[in-house]
Amino acid sequence: MVPKSAFLSQKGLEMVPKFPSSKPYWGLPTYCLMHRLDVFLRQFDASRPVLSTYYFHDFIGKNLQRKCEAITSRRTDAKVIYCLIIIGVLVAIVITLPIALAVREPMPVFKCPVYTACPERWIGLGRKCFYFSEDIRNWTYSQAFCVSLKADLARIETLEELKFLKRYKGPSDHWIGLSRESSHHIWKWTDNTEYNATFVIKGAGECAYLNDNGVSSARTYTDRKWICSKPSDVSM
Repeated sequence: MVPKSAFLSQKGLEMVPKFPSSKPYWGLPTYCLMHRLDVFLRQFDASRPVLSTYYFHDFIGKNLQRKCEAITSRRTDAKVIYCLIIIGVLVAIVITLPIALAVREPMPVFKCPVYTACPERWIGLGRKCFYFSEDIRNWTYSQAFCVSLKADLARIETLEELKFLKRYKGPSDHWIGLSRESSHHIWKWTDNTEYNATFVIKGAGECAYLNDNGVSSARTYTDRKWICSKPSDVSM
């Protein structure tokens, strides 16, 4: 066993006995390990004695050095080839990526959804807000109540709105904003514009209300729930 004190200085190397190279554990792996250690240490101190040369006889040391360098060279060549392959792949990506981005299909443009901003207890549809009453009153009172909320009895302009209101009204009938002077006159909305016959109004009454089957009419003084409507505050 080599004394630990023999490695305390460079001069101490002279005290270390040379091991016979015939020993099996002083073969090629040991020499390569010492050789790599020599290369590393001599980067910091070029005057340091070469361990691999010191421990092995000249002829055997040179023979092992050639074998070690051949193994190292093959590994180095493999690393170089591997690096060249990686560089080639990266160059190909850099060249093809701008071309792929230039010819790709344009991304679809998504429009921001429009949200209907309605007051509390109001329900929004499109650009309108609707209020469903809990109380029951006649048509005249119902319209006055809606006006107090800066609205009118509901104006139904499309079949979509008609289906929407029928779905939300529940089982009760609700007054809407259509009225006429008599069964011989035309229907008008609360703003006095004429009704355009979007849906059929059944009955001979003077005021229209919404039921499960659609729109019917009744006398002004009968009591029902009602629906108010007004434009919404549209927010993007």
